[in-house]
Amino acid sequence: MFAGHWFFGLRAGSGRACATAADFAACAARARWAEAGAVLVGPVVLVAVAAGFYLAGPAVTRWRHVITGVPVPADTALRREVAALAAAAGLRRPPLIELAKKQEPFVYGAWPPYRLAVPVPSVQNVVNHAPLDLALLAHEIGHARSGDATRHGAVIACWRASLLVVVVPIAVDAWRLLPMAGAAVPQLTWRLLVVAAVLFLAVLSTGRAREFEADARVPAGGPAAGQPAFDRTSALVAAIGSRRYRWWHFAPSPARRLAALADPALRSRPAWHDAAVAGVAAGLLGTELSLLVELAFPANAWPGYLTAALVTAVPAIGALGLPPGLSRWRVAGLGLLFGAGLLAGTQLAPRASADWWRTFPAAGGRAAQLSLLAATPVTAAAIAGAALLLGVAVTGWAAALARHRLVIWLVGVPLLGVPLAAGLLAVRLAAGSGWSPGVLVGLLLTPARQVPLIVVVTAAAAALLLGHRGASSSPGEPSRQPVVRRVPAVAALWVLAVLAIVVHPSLGAAVRTVRASAPRWDSVPPPATTNAAYACFWVNHLGPAGLPGPAEVTGLGRVGAFLSTVDDLPLRRAAASLAGPGGAGTTDRRQAADALDLVLARCDSLLSALDRPLPKRTA
Repeated sequence: MFAGHWFFGLRAGSGRACATAADFAACAARARWAEAGAVLVGPVVLVAVAAGFYLAGPAVTRWRHVITGVPVPADTALRREVAALAAAAGLRRPPLIELAKKQEPFVYGAWPPYRLAVPVPSVQNVVNHAPLDLALLAHEIGHARSGDATRHGAVIACWRASLLVVVVPIAVDAWRLLPMAGAAVPQLTWRLLVVAAVLFLAVLSTGRAREFEADARVPAGGPAAGQPAFDRTSALVAAIGSRRYRWWHFAPSPARRLAALADPALRSRPAWHDAAVAGVAAGLLGTELSLLVELAFPANAWPGYLTAALVTAVPAIGALGLPPGLSRWRVAGLGLLFGAGLLAGTQLAPRASADWWRTFPAAGGRAAQLSLLAATPVTAAAIAGAALLLGVAVTGWAAALARHRLVIWLVGVPLLGVPLAAGLLAVRLAAGSGWSPGVLVGLLLTPARQVPLIVVVTAAAAALLLGHRGASSSPGEPSRQPVVRRVPAVAALWVLAVLAIVVHPSLGAAVRTVRASAPRWDSVPPPATTNAAYACFWVNHLGPAGLPGPAEVTGLGRVGAFLSTVDDLPLRRAAASLAGPGGAGTTDRRQAADALDLVLARCDSLLSALDRPLPKRTA
């Protein structure tokens, strides 16, 4: 999505489109949706290119690694042997056999029936039932049985498409704009490179997971094609041990594969870097989605952020599918890495590279400042601590209910999504306003946002308490925690919910104190002029934090009275809404919020022509 925003939003200067429009409100609404449609061009192009890579993948593989694309006839001994192996693995449609140039067999294809490429030297060995070659062949049949060739091909295609459509074009175009964009260019470039590296790590993780799955599907023994039984697992162990390994290989190291064969529980144990990659991916996806979905809610950013966070939480919770029996220290470590990844993902997002309104003054309404380097150190540290706490809490909760996958999906998605929405919005507010942690908490934990938080925490606590029921104490399986040992975890969850109610009202004074120290409408008098540009310079000086809030009736009346005299029709219309029927200030908070948004958007549009951007209102 950032690629579409870069070329059709930031670079196109969509913020200047309505500067001279007669009906500014209607023009701004059309421009907002046009910008959203333009931003969606990026994902559409990415999907189209990825689909092209995916569909062309089998042909490229056949050209590079296959001697001939004509399948081996069905009446040959090799086909009969493969059919027997496929039947033993439970595969209804055996793969088509081709002769390969590579020295080991492999499965490829976009969809079933897949193609199995067998090296020429292995053909006779398979027919003669050589254990080593039969074990490798059975491993490839496991790939066909699980259907992972389709998933792996799709992942590879998406990674290649992201390099071609996003990383390379934006980096090249950014360096072309170095004289204008300045320091934003290197900041954007290294973020793109890190994102590409994270995507590559995700590709490696999926590739290594499919190898574990294929190893697990190799039968432990039994007759093949009517021949005497042999121990295929032992043969597979010998084959794995003879392979060379490099860290960039899609297959895991021989040591890990051998350990997983010896202890099947290791296959489902997540690696440390997998938790970090999952967190980074969630942070990136949530940041991108929230700035797009919020366009559907122009008067209030919270519904857009909540929707985007819930969508992001679905794959994130899937990545946190932890197996039973993990130690507390390992779960805590995975949670810390996941939480750190969430925070890193928000800062690795290309949107956090710069203050885009200063780099591109005529940019549209989605050019937010997201870098926590622009926030106060205390606020940035508080957000980082909250991200780590969220990661540990959600990961620990999921590990405690590891045997209840459905409950993890149903309750875990909102349990992660609601706090994640608040965190994403907190990052944006902290980076763009410089507010303290107390002010952020007071602004974010409004009654409308407390309700979903309390509901999901209550559901999570209930699931944690009731999770001990229905446990099956099968031999060799660790017993479930007694209820009394779950009480501290439940109490911790409730403390978070109670803080939302008890602490929030006490922060009102802190909010007023911090706001009073910044330029405010009642401390900086407006200029004695009717010129709209000078009036917008005053608004620009105050910023969103310096204007009266929707509940400050007196301030709304004064700002409305001043703007009612300027020589700009959209600002006078907004002034009428702020002043209300009697001119003393409107008491309709929704009307006040809409009018303040109109003032900010209109002044941004006017000042963009003067290369003087105005920070946008985000809450």
